[in-house]
Amino acid sequence: MGSHGKAARWFPNLSHNHRSSSSSASRNPRPVTPPPTDVAASVEIPREFVCPISGRLMADPVIIVTGHTYERSCIQACKDLRVVPPGAGEVSAADLLIPNLALRAAIFNWCGSRGLDPPQAVDPSTAKLFVRDLPQRGRRSPKTSIDLSPQIFHSPTNSSSNVATTTSSSSSDIPPSDQILPSPGSGLSHPLGREILTGLKAPQISEQEEAVRFLRSSTRDGSGDNRVALCDEKILAALRPMILSRYPSLCLHAVASLVNLSLHPPNRVRINSAVPEAQDHAAAVLFSLSVEDDNKAAIGVLGALPPLLHLLCRNQAEERTRRDAGMALYHLSMAGTNLSKLVKQGAIKSLLALAAAPPAEAHSLPGLALMIVCNLASGGAVPALARLLRAVPPAAAAGRDSEVELKKEYCVAALYSMTQAAGLEEVLRAVDQEEDAAALAEEEDGEAGAPERAKKRRFREMVKRTLRATCGIAAGDDDDGGSSSCGSGDTPGSQAFGTYSEPILRMHSSSVNAHAHGSNTTQF
Repeated sequence: MGSHGKAARWFPNLSHNHRSSSSSASRNPRPVTPPPTDVAASVEIPREFVCPISGRLMADPVIIVTGHTYERSCIQACKDLRVVPPGAGEVSAADLLIPNLALRAAIFNWCGSRGLDPPQAVDPSTAKLFVRDLPQRGRRSPKTSIDLSPQIFHSPTNSSSNVATTTSSSSSDIPPSDQILPSPGSGLSHPLGREILTGLKAPQISEQEEAVRFLRSSTRDGSGDNRVALCDEKILAALRPMILSRYPSLCLHAVASLVNLSLHPPNRVRINSAVPEAQDHAAAVLFSLSVEDDNKAAIGVLGALPPLLHLLCRNQAEERTRRDAGMALYHLSMAGTNLSKLVKQGAIKSLLALAAAPPAEAHSLPGLALMIVCNLASGGAVPALARLLRAVPPAAAAGRDSEVELKKEYCVAALYSMTQAAGLEEVLRAVDQEEDAAALAEEEDGEAGAPERAKKRRFREMVKRTLRATCGIAAGDDDDGGSSSCGSGDTPGSQAFGTYSEPILRMHSSSVNAHAHGSNTTQF
């Protein structure tokens, strides 16, 4: 009788222990009781090395779309069980898991320097036990994930019929109707949003700082409800001039608020496909963030490259917006992790098409496109430029077609800018590019006027300098009689070719320097 009472009293614990009493229970204790790792308790473990789900050192850390890092098997278990991981928003089964190789190497080096065994990967069954033991607030049923999507992101009004579609879900999982983001033009209806917007538009800097600080704290939670409700175009417009404010605190909280808003994946979709003003905001923010080296890889992982590339090459967008998108891509392409992503997404073809656009249509954008192409030299840009240059009609057949001449100029200027790239000589020879360049160097002036002849001479000189730098052609093979007026080793551009390469070489030496310290092309 006493034993029966004891069994009834401990029934909840017995139920849990039965769940974890598999064949691997002796090797993997109850998930909530083990220490973060098997190392000695006296060793202080860096917080970023520990998985938030398992509480152990990560053996195979991966990054999800929100930028958070987890053990691979644990985050996969969250996706399989449709559980929201701690500290992040909702994870879809289609989301990519990016290996965090740098963090993995740091963890293994940290263990080796302290004489500890490297961490072992968590097996899938144990990972699911860890996930099931998470607090109930992190759970979402499969039906809730399906039914909430059309109500939150596509409904133009808060009608009762939309609410009725989610009656089968738990009421705790359904955000209040006043937290649903209104459609464009409907006005900000969330009381919290109205209060924040009033503070952001206040004339006093102290009131603005208090409002943007409150916005940052309100969007910091991982539930996503406030992020959905506060991602309003009026709030974005009010945050825009604060990004480059001369008040450091104001700038810090404004950028952090935008980052918090972007952690909710549907917000990124809405901003990317929103009205031009919202796209302008997003491009300007990404440009500002991409200047810092520490942000380049994270922005690429979060999926900013495809929309930026699309925005840069979209003729219907404002030139200012396209320029901000291009400058963001230029800075992001300096990170090695983003180079392969851009090449795989067909960036070279799109950028070269933009580079061949007439200046009257794109102004400074062709030069900006070639600046990005030069950064992609190691990713296959040289063969693409060679094919494009080979496809340009001969001068005799093309006559004085300005578009053809411009395309040749851009191709040669890009190759010239990449003459210092490692392995460029072998690449050029592999595609027989030196023969095409030599043919360009021997083009005749024809019946062109004096200014046109001077421009062609500078063009031939650029080609010869490219050949000398990459294919070993002697410096004295000039037909202009000069020894090497442009071979002094100065920075490519203004001194060598005067005003010839206006949108490319000059832009590379002036515009990049102007933006190197984070100055934005957008006038706020």
